[in-house]
Amino acid sequence: MKQQVSGINNKKPLISIVTATYNCERYIDECLKSVASQKSNDFLIEHIVIDGLSSDNTVEILNKHKDVKWVSESDKGQSDGLNKGFLMAKGDWIMVLDGDDYLLPGSLKLFHKAIKKENVDIVYGHIKFVDENSKMIRKVISTPYHFEYIVYGLAMPPSCGLLIRADFLKLNLFNTNHHYNMDTEWFLRCGESLKSKVVIGFTTAFRFWGENKTSPLFFGNELPKEIKQERYILDKTYMIPYKKSVSKFGIFRYAHYCYFKLKYYLSKVIFFIRLSNI
Repeated sequence: MKQQVSGINNKKPLISIVTATYNCERYIDECLKSVASQKSNDFLIEHIVIDGLSSDNTVEILNKHKDVKWVSESDKGQSDGLNKGFLMAKGDWIMVLDGDDYLLPGSLKLFHKAIKKENVDIVYGHIKFVDENSKMIRKVISTPYHFEYIVYGLAMPPSCGLLIRADFLKLNLFNTNHHYNMDTEWFLRCGESLKSKVVIGFTTAFRFWGENKTSPLFFGNELPKEIKQERYILDKTYMIPYKKSVSKFGIFRYAHYCYFKLKYYLSKVIFFIRLSNI
């Protein structure tokens, strides 16, 4: 089943939001409304939802949102669902937004301002972690993308509310063999040349509610074996070879790590100061 987007005006830039979801009736309405509330005279919004044939009331909720384009059919998991949405998207920029997360007011205006001025591949902001009732747990300050930050386990751009240049993304789709760490694998595969812009503002609410895949990471539970297996593959494929390429001497590899760790914390401090002034 589908609902078609109408009235796309090519004279204005189009931002596509892609949401892959499954049995998300509890939160999908909040997600959809948060996107619809971002409307602006400066750009147009296309929201695409790829539903994995939910057995709850997700489809009934989607049917009430006439400005949303959606498909409900079986897929091979979240990565496959997102890839379908990416290929359907008509915008020059595509945002990833999970069905249990939502955009904060004014987010797309910040992103639009950034993509007008910057020659980058990805744009993202700072994140608020929220609980099952949308109550804020804590604020998380993002930092500019560095391949080394991921390799050394320091930081990674948030996948929730991540805006990606469409032509780049469609040539570098998510790996459907990864169901838990598909974002980490994507960043590592894209490599060191990826150019980023971090906007000054909190743009997305990332929800932890006990049933999403990332809950074990947040609540400190025992990691599922599937996550451990995917992390092992990433370590073997990307991280170990890169660390070995830095130097064959452990002391130099450690110095390299310390340099990026210092760079990371300085960046956090700078963004903390800039955010405190808005």
